Parts: sequence; C-alpha cells; structure tokens
Amino acid sequence: MEMKKLQFARKLTEKEAREYAGPVHYISHHEVLRPENKSTPVQIVFNSSAAFQGHRLNDYWMKGPDLLNDLFGVLLRFREHQVAFLGDISKMYHRIRIPEMDQQVHRFLWRNLETNREPDIYVKTVLTIGDKPAPAMAQTARRKTAKEAKETFPAAAKVIEDNTYMDDICDSVPTVKEAKNLTTDLDSVLETGGLQVKGWVSNSIEETENRQQEASPKGITVEKVLGVVWISKRDTLPFKVPADFPEGKEMVQLSKRKILSRVAQVYDPIGYATAFLIKAKIGLQTLWKRGISWNEDLPSDFLEKWKNLFEEMVQLNGVSFERCLTPPDAVGQPILCVFLDASEEAFGAYAYARWQLSSGEFGVRFIAAKSRVAP
Repeated sequence: MEMKKLQFARKLTEKEAREYAGPVHYISHHEVLRPENKSTPVQIVFNSSAAFQGHRLNDYWMKGPDLLNDLFGVLLRFREHQVAFLGDISKMYHRIRIPEMDQQVHRFLWRNLETNREPDIYVKTVLTIGDKPAPAMAQTARRKTAKEAKETFPAAAKVIEDNTYMDDICDSVPTVKEAKNLTTDLDSVLETGGLQVKGWVSNSIEETENRQQEASPKGITVEKVLGVVWISKRDTLPFKVPADFPEGKEMVQLSKRKILSRVAQVYDPIGYATAFLIKAKIGLQTLWKRGISWNEDLPSDFLEKWKNLFEEMVQLNGVSFERCLTPPDAVGQPILCVFLDASEEAFGAYAYARWQLSSGEFGVRFIAAKSRVAP
C-alpha cells in the first residue's frame, strides 16, 4: 500500500489494537477516480463525517481559525512584477504528522481486495483531508515553518506567510535572477518543515525549462493560479468559460435553478467578466421579483434573453489580459484610475494602473473590477 510506503499510515499489531486504552474510532474510505489527473488517477478519500457506532469524528473537533490569506491580495501580488512564478506544495496535508491519540481515532480497515481474510487495522499518521480542523492545522504548520526561517531566509519566509493560498505559492519579482534565488530559498525553507514543491512554473522561459520539466516531462503551457487560467509563455490571463457551459441555442428549457447553476460555474475573482456577469445578476433578480419558482420553466420572453446572454458569455473565451501590472519600460510610479458608475439596477467600479513609459507615451493595465446589483 502506497500510504504505508510513504509513512502516511501504519499497520497496528493485534496486541497494539487490542490493548490501546485511549479513545478509538474507525473511519470509512472510498476511491475517487480522476482519469484526467495523470499523477493521481485514483485517490483514496477518508470520510470523517461518516458514523461509526453512532459517533461522527467531526462532531468532536473544533474547526479552528481561518488562517488562509486573502485570495484577491495574493493574486494582485502575483501580477505586480515582470517575472512570476508558481509552485504547488506536494501532498501538503500528508506532510504534517498527528499525535498518537489522534492516530487512534483515525483507524481504518484494509485487506487489499483479498475478501477471503480478515482485514488489517491501520491508523493514519498524518492529517486527513475532511477533518474539520485539518485546514487550520495545515496553515499553522506552514506559518510555523516560515516563522522559524525568518532570520535566515527573510524574503522566502515572507512569501510563504503572505503569498501562499492553501498549498499554492505564487509571487512575482522584477528579474529572473531574483526569481531563481527566491525559489531556491523557498525550497530550502519548505524542506525544514518537511514540505516540498512539485515544480516551479514561471513566465521566464529559462526558469520554466529548468524547473517545470522536473514536475512534468511533457511540459505544461496552461496553468491555473488559484483558479485563474495563466498561459505562462505568453504571460497572459485568458478568460475561460467552463467546457460544459451550454450554447444558448442548445437550451430548450431553462429554470431559475439551472440558470443559477450555470452562472455560478463562471469563476472570476479579478472581475474580467464583470460587465457580463452583472447582466446575469440583474436577470436573476428580475426572476425573483416576478415570483418564478426554482424549477418552473421560464416564460418565452425571458428564455430568449437568457439564451442570448449565455451565447455572449461563451465568447469570453477569446478575451485575455496582461498578467503583469507593470509594463517593462515603465517609468516612476503609476497613477491609479478608478471608474465608477451606477443605475437603478446595479453599480460597479473598474480600476486601472496608468504608467508613464520611457518612450514618452502612456501604458494602461487593467487591475480589477467589482459590481453589485442594487438592493
């Protein structure tokens, strides 16, 4: 069993299982098939919310504080400078050990599909994804790793503290040399905490070739940075509508539930599609005002409008923006330009950075946008 080989679990002897005097709990597990994932096509998932003899493990845990960094802030800092890099901490939860008492309430049965014998008893020795406090414990370990390295590697420690979201590390610096030095220091700091990055990706060709090939020999040209699509070679952030998003003409029936489900699929933390999504929000508000129920088919006049809107949203796949907020020939400091507008239906804001260029001209970069429907 791979988990045993990697020391993420250990087999109990009959004597240890029988004589342990502390609390004991067994958790169920099942497989999740992910054929599109080349590194982990089959993943074993443990269910800490399942009942064993009337008890659920998660009922006994406290959740702990939310220690995640602000996602919007992490994305902005990733876009700040010319050279960006991205790394994913390998099996982050499984790199953090838990004490003996916690191991014994994470017992599970395993017999490797040999149904003609009694199963062996194993315990998890590391954090379990699905435990209520696991995210807080993982982030505590990450912060502690950074804190202990602050004096030796101050820049790397700051990146781990401020520019990490869950198990993704992303940042940007002015030069390739700084990126190489910083990623090397990050590897050293993470190693002290038992953590390791799968491979670094960068918009610098040299950086990408030197590091990303270690993680994926075939090479990866399209990455996701906290859910945002990034083409590292072009250093652009294209908008990506989900592959199963329906073409408007293909939709014969629509209900409020189906519309909300489709709109919720569009992930846009930066606000690229604000001008389109606000139309959807206004449309949903109109459906509420008309008293249309969740599963009721839309009237023909509403149906045509939603079909047209979804057709329009699919065309967002051709839209992309510069990742870097600083043009390569920028001079001095930028001017922040914010445009606001409001109507009886909605209000919103767009923010841009306006730079003086060395040529004497001006360069403008889109930063972010936000919108809300009117109350």
